[in-house]
Amino acid sequence: MMHTITVIDLKKHLDKHLKDVIDNSTPLLVRTDDTNDVVILSIKDYDALVETIKISTNTQLIRKIKRGDAQINATISSNTSN
Repeated sequence: MMHTITVIDLKKHLDKHLKDVIDNSTPLLVRTDDTNDVVILSIKDYDALVETIKISTNTQLIRKIKRGDAQINATISSNTSN
């Protein structure tokens, strides 16, 4: 679950909020006075998000994953029927 804070709270408790984002993999939504809100992510979570986007937009890789998944399911099915 993403926590929401104000810019003022972020400034007052920056160390605490950054530690929480890093330690708990919890994104932090920072509300600004205008509509330019910001999300803070740990680098680990950011990298995972970018990797997920790359994989999900690579149609060739998705086909290979689906083919491998089908092979695994077929193997499991044949092993349970024996």
